[in-house]
Amino acid sequence: MSTIKIHNIENFYSELLSSNMHQLYLNCVNNLLNDRYTFDVSANFSDNAQEEMRSVMNAILYGIPELFFIEQNIQMSYNGKTLHFQVNNKYKESVSSLWDELNAEVNRIVDIINKKDNDYEKMNRLNQYLCIRVQPSSSTKEKVADAYGALILKNARCEGYCKAAKLILDRVGIESHIVVGEASLESTRVPHAWIKAKVGEDYFNFDFAWNASKTKHGIPSQEYMFIEDDLISIDHYTNYVYPICNNPNEKYWIKNNCVLHRRAELSSMKIDSFKRNYFSIVKIDWELSDYEYNYEVLNWLEENINPESYGNSVDYSYNNRLGLLVFYFLN
Repeated sequence: MSTIKIHNIENFYSELLSSNMHQLYLNCVNNLLNDRYTFDVSANFSDNAQEEMRSVMNAILYGIPELFFIEQNIQMSYNGKTLHFQVNNKYKESVSSLWDELNAEVNRIVDIINKKDNDYEKMNRLNQYLCIRVQPSSSTKEKVADAYGALILKNARCEGYCKAAKLILDRVGIESHIVVGEASLESTRVPHAWIKAKVGEDYFNFDFAWNASKTKHGIPSQEYMFIEDDLISIDHYTNYVYPICNNPNEKYWIKNNCVLHRRAELSSMKIDSFKRNYFSIVKIDWELSDYEYNYEVLNWLEENINPESYGNSVDYSYNNRLGLLVFYFLN
């Protein structure tokens, strides 16, 4: 029997279940916690059994990050009376020993995050940890899709970042949900997951995986932090109706008055430090051409500030979907 203790047995997906499916969900979780990966349980499905089984799977896979050891591919079949459930332990090792290792790391991270004064700062500290300590992966291997892979093995794809974040946020006391859907990569939609969390009185979208992939020079990206639904929907598409996010005012470039209407306003942009380096994120209200990006941006910077007062060298990136210029001043 494993030593895992689930912090929040109820989650966004479990709360969508009917009473019959909710009891089935609890029975399945109990079996998994007792190291049973193949079992039969009594069930009473409606005419839409496949959809109900999928809903139970989602509550397990995306609601309980403590069940890090199970593969994404859960097999369920129903004979009219009994549900047959089968899933593999992807690690093939003692779950209890792996959990002890993961649990200790989560507690360590939570202690660090809880030193921050408010939930806004706590979310930023979590983003820093995930961007700096966890290497983004495009692998289809199962171990990059869970919290152990992210926090212990230090590799993750989007599900891994989300499950690590939810595992931590549950203990910090910040309500969060793993959002399941798709995202646009160039002209193709691919399966994707990100976090929706309640900070203060409002919900916001956080894509830690995309932030990690955009982290440069050891400076954590903040491009996909505190994003409202209208903005995230430019390239993120949900499979469910999640709590509404309609507050646009907590994004870095809004809070720091970094929305630019002309290039001369670079002189007033806020520049922040991270360790020995400096950075800024500005929102420009025009679309940057290839020529401007390649040949003009550094000239604009030098015309309006003294870059050498912040770093020995300067780099920058452009997020054309969000209209963001990110500057890095490096030492």
